[in-house]
Amino acid sequence: MAIFEISIRDKDNKVLIENKALNEVTIAYRGEYLPGDYIQLKSDTKDIYIKLRLDDSLTESIVYLSDYIFCFPIPCGDDLKPYGEKAFTGIRHWGYVSLLDKKEYNNVRNLALNTFDYNDNQIIYPHVTTNVMTDNPQFFGRNVIDGIFETSNHGSWPHSSWGINKQSDAWIKVDFKETVFVDELLIYLRADFPHDNWWQKMTVTFSDGESRILSLEKTGQSQVISVKKKTNMIVLSDLMMSNEESLFPALSQMKVIGKLDN
Repeated sequence: MAIFEISIRDKDNKVLIENKALNEVTIAYRGEYLPGDYIQLKSDTKDIYIKLRLDDSLTESIVYLSDYIFCFPIPCGDDLKPYGEKAFTGIRHWGYVSLLDKKEYNNVRNLALNTFDYNDNQIIYPHVTTNVMTDNPQFFGRNVIDGIFETSNHGSWPHSSWGINKQSDAWIKVDFKETVFVDELLIYLRADFPHDNWWQKMTVTFSDGESRILSLEKTGQSQVISVKKKTNMIVLSDLMMSNEESLFPALSQMKVIGKLDN
């Protein structure tokens, strides 16, 4: 059991609306979001799996809550571009959080999905980190686990991706915090050819130190890699481009198919 409190607050930490309940709580807010507004989730229990949906236009995510308080800054301006025109806009908003039922732990699903990850998040997992620095949210690492596997173009939603900014030593990591069982890895390369290049090979590394070299094809369709092991993270590195002229390879999405190790 867990007691959840969810609230919407402004830049001065003033509570605009809040709700509190056992195991599952919803929030319905009538008002336009302003710069600096954020959603705060407070729990009396940490280190638990929850179902999270902070905007009605975004997909529910099953995430691991590693602390008692999680704050999600509501994106405004350019920060909204990876989310789509319906997200966090208008004057009516609805969301919820609920405790994940133990019976659902063995459900096979995309373990990497976290619509509500962002660069400074260190509370809910999965969480993406990368050594590629960019100010353009259309190419942030969090885009590869947002559930949008559209690969036909580049730029604003639904074509956000992780770009390497011409960085030869680029890597990206998905951290699950807890150990999970991974059956398959699905790689979606961005395929806006000929604007894009593509990676012929990449290395995937797991938390036990094992590394495997993956051979890829020039396609935006899912490329399925059998994994079948336990890990608490996945790192993609040693990205080898093809010899085509473009300098812009990118990753649109990475799905991690498996179940919780419990």
